[in-house]
Amino acid sequence: MRKGSRSSIESAKKAKSASHHRSQDSSGSLAPDDGYSKMPPAFVLVANPNAKRRLLQLAVAATVCFAVGLICIVAYVFLTSPGKTVGICVSDSCLEHAKRLLSSINASADPCKDFYAFVCGGWQRAFPALSVLEKMNVDAKQNEIMELNADTWRVGEASQLYRQCYEPSKVHVDTNIEALLQFMDIVGLVWPVRDVNDSLLHPLEVMLYMAAKYDTNFQFRLEVATSKIIGTILVVRRRYHSVVWEHRLLHALNLEEYAMVIRDHMNTLRLKNVQCNTTLLRELETFFIEATSYESGEGDQSWLTISELDSKTPNIRGAQWHFLLNRQHRITLQRTWNPKDWVVIEDSAILTKLDELFRTYPDPHILMGTAWMFIQSHLWVAAGKPDLMFRDNFQEKVQLACLEYVNSLFGLLASVEYLTRTYPTSEVRRGVYSFVRSLKNEFVSTLKSTAWIGHESAEKAEQKIKNTDLNILPSEHFFLLSARAGLYGKFPDINTSAFVESWLYTAESYQKLQNHARFYDVYQKRRTFHRQPYEYTYLRNSVDAATAALDPPLFYRGGTFAMNYGGSGVLLAKKIAKAIDPVGTTVNSFGENVVWWGTAHSAEYNRRLNCKLGQAAGHNAMGVFPAIPALEVSFSAYKTAVKQEGTSGPMVQDLRIRGLEEYTDDQLFFMTYCYALCSKEGDTSSQQECNLPLGHFSRFADAFYCPEGWPMNAKSKCTFFN
Repeated sequence: MRKGSRSSIESAKKAKSASHHRSQDSSGSLAPDDGYSKMPPAFVLVANPNAKRRLLQLAVAATVCFAVGLICIVAYVFLTSPGKTVGICVSDSCLEHAKRLLSSINASADPCKDFYAFVCGGWQRAFPALSVLEKMNVDAKQNEIMELNADTWRVGEASQLYRQCYEPSKVHVDTNIEALLQFMDIVGLVWPVRDVNDSLLHPLEVMLYMAAKYDTNFQFRLEVATSKIIGTILVVRRRYHSVVWEHRLLHALNLEEYAMVIRDHMNTLRLKNVQCNTTLLRELETFFIEATSYESGEGDQSWLTISELDSKTPNIRGAQWHFLLNRQHRITLQRTWNPKDWVVIEDSAILTKLDELFRTYPDPHILMGTAWMFIQSHLWVAAGKPDLMFRDNFQEKVQLACLEYVNSLFGLLASVEYLTRTYPTSEVRRGVYSFVRSLKNEFVSTLKSTAWIGHESAEKAEQKIKNTDLNILPSEHFFLLSARAGLYGKFPDINTSAFVESWLYTAESYQKLQNHARFYDVYQKRRTFHRQPYEYTYLRNSVDAATAALDPPLFYRGGTFAMNYGGSGVLLAKKIAKAIDPVGTTVNSFGENVVWWGTAHSAEYNRRLNCKLGQAAGHNAMGVFPAIPALEVSFSAYKTAVKQEGTSGPMVQDLRIRGLEEYTDDQLFFMTYCYALCSKEGDTSSQQECNLPLGHFSRFADAFYCPEGWPMNAKSKCTFFN
């Protein structure tokens, strides 16, 4: 670390640190452990700790004549600078967060040159192949598996399905395989039992049938969502790779090995003399996998009317989206779509790649490829033969794959014990919502106080932010035993079924629940996430969260404001900021496609939007959205929370955490922000996402005493609100 910046920090803190340790044993708890107080349950209060030392310095100075001039300067500095009341948080949450950061910090790196290296250097040594967010998912999944295994009597349906998958009965193998083949025949996948040309259905109809009724389509997922403003809309979502296909990607097969895979699957299906084109099947598999490989965390979200889907996929000939969607949803949801109803495309690449599939291959080959991907995805579990798809770590891979089946249908039911323990009372849950609402409120107050934003634009932006739906925790119904039993009682009894039958019956029931009032905030919610713990949908103006978004190290009950606003707060603020980004300003608070602000209405908005934070090698130049407004708002919300806490009890102006006493709460805010971005070795995008926005945020430079012009304190700064 650069001596100048580190010594500046340390000299400002050294006197306080000694006083902290002297006073800790005599101080008691000043606040109950509600998890959202500025002063957590166990912390130490140190009031103006340097006062005695300053008086001693003055007394000595008065007797030393030759030092009078210097002494007067020192006395002026200490006596006219208001002393801060410093607290030390020693709650379990603060100790845990300090432990995480201490293991990740690389003290040899200079925070003013490369803050990411300073915060994340230790993380990359310990977890070279995982990001912090990925590790959160890994831990959450292991906890879910433990909870499912703890239900030894298989009382819950989630644990029943998990056990049928993980420990299939040998007597059910024939039943499972037969059920799998019957399902394929019903949805129009006749190959390899019959000739692929015997199918009477168009490939798009097969995909929509599988997606709408069972959520088993490989290419995309369909979801029916309800917006408070514009009513019912169709959402076409990405289909992410399952554990099975992630494993396949890591173990490439040559043509001979691939032929053996085909042979093993056909033998398991008890099909003989099936003529298979090994080269074609491998080529189709490669295309399907690449079509569902998404590099970016967030796709290029778009929306259009149902009638426009055909023009977006011109190579799909002989089928119409509107007609086929109605054929499926009239049955499953008693829903009839109007051609002018809205469709949200989670990633425009979904339609692009689907159209490319139909341009590249004839319909029979697409049907064959769809059937082959389905067989490989599910036959291994139906037959109880993991070795069909997994080459190593069978137990771990099968556990995770079976958890995927459970979570796709039962969602949070696999985490009931964890969630009810974490959020045991309505008061605790209200505390969470108070936290997330504070970010919306801070957005609104910041909009009002930003001079360059015109009154009319500020009012429209304020209205849209207020209307942003925050779907964070599951509904209160989930936390009430009787209500939860009623909600999940809508699924079929699977206690005596074989796995495939249980899975498909439950999948059909789940898809029908999209009309249920609690689908959005109970059935659909998940504990883990794919890329980001929060997701924003422009047309619905809504933020949906995985419950892991409120897990450590992003959020702690008993944590400080700096910890929670620097972690989960910034991530949530990034999504809320999308309501007013260049895309968000083309949809008003009523869900209408109206340009109400943005570059067309404000030259100053355009100027700020075009300000570039910088560019890392191999990446596009980074703009202000969403990181800059998110940092501005979340940091401001953190300061507002500290100020409000001071009006209701003892004022702690600088609440640090045990183990990291040398760092102020402002510094802890930024360290937590960057820690959430720590990623695997070689991931320069995370380094850019940490460093570039902070280099343009003056509060960061102030906190770490970074000289102007250094990498983490740009001379010319890009801002949005400030």
